[in-house]
Amino acid sequence: RHSPTGRGYDTFLGYFHHANDYYNEQLPFTATGVASICDPEYVDLWLNDGPATGMNGTGVYEEEIFRNHTLATIQQHANMLRAGSDQPMFLFHSFHIVHTPLEVPKEYLDEFSFIVDEGRRKYAAMVKYMDDVV
Repeated sequence: RHSPTGRGYDTFLGYFHHANDYYNEQLPFTATGVASICDPEYVDLWLNDGPATGMNGTGVYEEEIFRNHTLATIQQHANMLRAGSDQPMFLFHSFHIVHTPLEVPKEYLDEFSFIVDEGRRKYAAMVKYMDDVV
């Protein structure tokens, strides 16, 4: 009852913690620096009221998973409208990107190879990824 679907949303794709790995959706010790919170590592990606089976742990960049889910939700609603539905849609897409850990696909990182500081380079690449998604 404390999940988004328990509070009135029809669907939910997301996580309940923070700083999970962008490729395996695990929350490692390095995410928070507190061993008791993250030991053992666990997967934190949920679809509606259960684990996002088939999406989590696939090695697909997490923001791509969120983008694809958002686009599919919009397409599904468009199909409903074409079929005569007049149901409105509210969609909330909150980006996880530009949040630790700083991870981004290599092709985006390569665009900022001129930035010497590794953290700033990764951050710039993540912002570019988000801009491309929007």
